[in-house]
Amino acid sequence: MLGEKVREARLRAGLSQQALCKKIEIQQRRLSKIETNNVDWIRTDTLRKLCDVLHVTPNELLDYENQYNEYHRVP
Repeated sequence: MLGEKVREARLRAGLSQQALCKKIEIQQRRLSKIETNNVDWIRTDTLRKLCDVLHVTPNELLDYENQYNEYHRVP
């Protein structure tokens, strides 16, 4: 899920939640909710900033390739 991917990328980057929040200009409470999958949506500009700061692609954070393959799996 998105939250787990964000947390993993943040830890790989050696950033605390507070440091990441400062870089992407969101409140720590919002990042905590993202990381624990307690949000229904995420702004595209927030996703872009996360990707830029954490040096990942949106596909990596959204796990798009795996989800696409599961959805389009041929029985």
